[in-house]
Amino acid sequence: MVSSFSYTASSSETAVPASIRISSDLAVGSQCLRHSAALRIVDNHLHTTNFLPGSYREPRAVSSNSNIDKYCVGQAVTTYRHPPLLDLLHDRENQMLVKSHVWLAGVGNGSSLTFGGAVTLADLTLATCSRVFVRVDAETKRPIRITGEERGSKFCLGDDCDGKGRFGFSIPEVKQISFGSGDANAKPELSKAGEEVLAVRVGPQHMNHGDHVDHAFLADTASHALHLADPKAGMELLTKADQSTLSVQYLAAGHLGKTLNCYAKNNDRWSIIASTWGESDAGTNQLLTLAEWSMR
Repeated sequence: MVSSFSYTASSSETAVPASIRISSDLAVGSQCLRHSAALRIVDNHLHTTNFLPGSYREPRAVSSNSNIDKYCVGQAVTTYRHPPLLDLLHDRENQMLVKSHVWLAGVGNGSSLTFGGAVTLADLTLATCSRVFVRVDAETKRPIRITGEERGSKFCLGDDCDGKGRFGFSIPEVKQISFGSGDANAKPELSKAGEEVLAVRVGPQHMNHGDHVDHAFLADTASHALHLADPKAGMELLTKADQSTLSVQYLAAGHLGKTLNCYAKNNDRWSIIASTWGESDAGTNQLLTLAEWSMR
């Protein structure tokens, strides 16, 4: 079991009450959150802040210029095992102590911004998350660099950017995923290594307001494929590992009515890798996501 933390709010962080569904948000064994559940909690929280540009409120962190948009290029989430979690969540008073936390965690050298997140229950850390966005021109879709002036005003980082001082763990790194046989981004055919384990047709319930496949659904699909790569080993590790991390790299958008084909393979004893492919508007097969599931 992972130890608890002593929480003190940061001035650059927002924290709100959150809800965990006992019936569907816990992983097998009911000792930790499902990765996708943690991502949905923190993602919803992030989009209700004024950290990101949106249709209904003035953005604060990305830009006050309506011609600037953002794209999510990667997410990572680590969940932590707590054997009594199910019993704790059946207590209504404990449910009222569940919180989501988000903050600006990093500013890249170019156009990227990293947001940190955490899900807590009283003094227990259930999950930590990272989400990376790039700023783009809404018309040309080209990246827009973050200026020195912005770094000194809008993008001032607070203390404890990685969250370890507040939550006992650092937020997971959103890293480039490699299949161990070359650069899968430079040579997409390499990312089909492994067997096809899953095919999913995209329905309207999988779409977001941007008219493309929602990132949370892509993360769910990747997670499903990762479990199918070796179900027996995955089930065993889920009930024994103190923590597990799902990292998802987004490379292209999926579209309504198209089929997502997922390939997966064991990378090593503690790691499984998967890729998701889908048909583009032009009718060509394109790589949508790379995902890695690791444990320790």
